[in-house]
Amino acid sequence: MKLTDILRQINEEEEEDNKGQEFNIPKNMTLSSTSIPVAKLEDYLNDSSNYGMYSRNIQNAGSAALQSKIEQEKSKIFGPTGKSIKDRTPTAKIGKAKELWNSSDAGWRKDKAKDIKSRFPEFDITGWEELEFDELPKEAKKYNVFWDFITGPKLDALIKKVTSEFSTQENPLNWEEEDGRLVFPPDANPKFEVIEKTVDTVMKNAGISKKLYKLKPEDIKGFTPPKQETPTTPQPAGPSVLTLTLDPAKIKGKKNELNAIIKPLKNTYDQNFDYDQEKGVIKITNIKPERRADVRSQFGKFLKTTSPVKESLDFDLERYQMLRRAGIIK
Repeated sequence: MKLTDILRQINEEEEEDNKGQEFNIPKNMTLSSTSIPVAKLEDYLNDSSNYGMYSRNIQNAGSAALQSKIEQEKSKIFGPTGKSIKDRTPTAKIGKAKELWNSSDAGWRKDKAKDIKSRFPEFDITGWEELEFDELPKEAKKYNVFWDFITGPKLDALIKKVTSEFSTQENPLNWEEEDGRLVFPPDANPKFEVIEKTVDTVMKNAGISKKLYKLKPEDIKGFTPPKQETPTTPQPAGPSVLTLTLDPAKIKGKKNELNAIIKPLKNTYDQNFDYDQEKGVIKITNIKPERRADVRSQFGKFLKTTSPVKESLDFDLERYQMLRRAGIIK
């Protein structure tokens, strides 16, 4: 079997494999119940005490303003929380501690001093609020003393404090009422498995059995999948065969110069390069279209000028694409 036949068979098999693939329609997670009114389900979800450990998910599901406020408070208590490792090194944390302490008022400094003493009772914090960072006791300036160690309960307490002081009520989950059920849009909520665990926790803490509600993903209504366009390979500009006719008068006595051009091209194109010395015709098969002008220019001084450059116009696009894919065309 010829190589082009093998490649054509591969193409046909790939096309067959791609047939019937459906567009993945996005889904919403939905909560419904035949015995509990929707309003009651919302009451359970609006009660922050029902969320337990999942209350901290509001860091990602809350509004941008709330998320920003939580991050600010976390950095003030637990130190730098940047994604980069260099932002969380001891040196970086001490630098941030100094910056924050020196830029804060006496009230904040006094609260921070009390926080440190609550964890290290041996400190005498009298008058710390009047000192600059460099004037604090040496032990107090250690990064693991100045900054508290983050734990789940401490983070939950911080989030509860921030959300209670926020102007609007926000929850770790976002939902809308639709057709007698609650819908959790994917772009405003965590992953489905997290939604499921969170809702189950809320309902359990509210004393609701799993038998009384149903939680499942459903296709988004009215969604129209975008039209999928089949990518096309741009058709090369020009033929894949280059034919050059040399002028006997111009190559006379310049064999060495001509061979210096021919030799590297023959090495490059190998069996696709043919030089008929008797007729003075050079033919290069399967040459990239963008290379034709460059190769022709190398022979410019030796070409016949009485007739236009002859090029084969027989071009098989499918064959060209397959040979390019196989790496045969150079």
